[in-house]
Amino acid sequence: MRTLAQSARDLASGTSSRSLVEECLARIADPAGEGSRVFLKVHADTARATADYIDAMRAHGAAPSRYAGIPISVKDLFDLAGDVTRAESSVGILLDIVRNYRTTFWMSWAMCLEGQLLVLQGAFADGCKLLRAGLETRARAGWMMRNPEFFGTLAAGLAAQGRPADALAVIEEALVQSERGAQRWWVPELLRLQAEVLLQVRRDDSALGAAERQLRAAVDTALQQGALFLELRAAVSLHRLLLGLRREAEGRQRLAAVYARFTEGFAAADLRAAQAFLDLPGALAR
Repeated sequence: MRTLAQSARDLASGTSSRSLVEECLARIADPAGEGSRVFLKVHADTARATADYIDAMRAHGAAPSRYAGIPISVKDLFDLAGDVTRAESSVGILLDIVRNYRTTFWMSWAMCLEGQLLVLQGAFADGCKLLRAGLETRARAGWMMRNPEFFGTLAAGLAAQGRPADALAVIEEALVQSERGAQRWWVPELLRLQAEVLLQVRRDDSALGAAERQLRAAVDTALQQGALFLELRAAVSLHRLLLGLRREAEGRQRLAAVYARFTEGFAAADLRAAQAFLDLPGALAR
């Protein structure tokens, strides 16, 4: 088995990233090995496509780093390329522990995490129920850490159930807590969600104008914070809105400027969505 340093040396000596990926995929698929038991999911096509992309960059002397193109495995509690994680196993362990020890703080945290997972998996009603219960417990105790993010997921779950008024009320509370608790790191996403939900209620000139202002504020706030991923997400939403308003050149310019600052992670869902918009000609994008 190669070490990271050995893989980097091999790449520098002319070994292709694609060959490293194929070697790893062969070991995973080996019936005499433990690959099928160890790996919950294998992103073979994405790994090959990314390897080919890095090989092309390296051939032109533009590889992001000496380690670019080395295949890795990722623990199942991390998000990867837009897939919902298998983190429920970890959340389940946390729930078992806090139930045994009756630790209220961690119980509220685990309930919120489980609620987030359910919303991401499309179980909106159950996820929102858990999030509300966890957030109410945290409110009674005065715990605010990470609440804006939990509120944001709750709002997204409510909007998905066709309850935009409730979702907007939750977002307003999240923005208040963000200011009160000095947790402005999630404000760009809250502003983006607010705009999306506003457009779910109505799409008249007033709503379109308000949504555009919120999305521009989301992009600008993320830029000020150096939150590139949240800036991209907001720029995609802004571009989508401007496409509908037949102002695609304006939206495309902003989105392209944000996308150009990425040097890795191009297989992630948000980056793929941005690239899809940028690849479409104006007439088709509408």
